Amino acid sequence: MAFRCDRTCQTIFEVVHMAQIALILDDFGTMKADVLRELRTFCTSSISDVTAAVANSSPLFVRPLFSRDNPEFPERLMSFLEWLEANSLPYRSYQVLDGQDFDDANCDRYYIINALRLKNIILTRLASLEQQRELGRSQDEVDD
Repeated sequence: MAFRCDRTCQTIFEVVHMAQIALILDDFGTMKADVLRELRTFCTSSISDVTAAVANSSPLFVRPLFSRDNPEFPERLMSFLEWLEANSLPYRSYQVLDGQDFDDANCDRYYIINALRLKNIILTRLASLEQQRELGRSQDEVDD
C-alpha cells in the first residue's frame, strides 16, 4: 500500500548537499588557448579568472558534481579530464564530501578523482537512478 499525502500533511525536508568536485590545473603547458577552449565547453569562468587560478594553483571551481541545473556537467568534466590526460597536462581533481569545505592546503583529506574514477561514479549513479525508476514502476504496479 502506497502512502498518499493530502493537503493537511506537512513534510520537513532536510537540505542534502551533494558531493562536490574541486579542479586545480597546475599548468597550461604550451596549450593555453586549447585548454581555455576546452574548459569553456562546460565552465563559465572568465579567461582572467582561469589564468589567475592556474597561476596560483587554486581551484578553477568547486561545485556539485550532479545538479539539475546542469545535468551534462559530469560527462563534460570527464571529457575534459580525459583530454588533459591525453595531452599530459598536470591537474588535480578532488571529491569534496558532504559537509566538507574545500581547503587546497589540505588536499590529502579528499578522494582524488581522475577520468576513470569519474566515469565509474557517473555509471554508478546512472545505475542507481535506473534501479530507483524500476522500483517505482514495480510499486506503481502493486498499487494498481
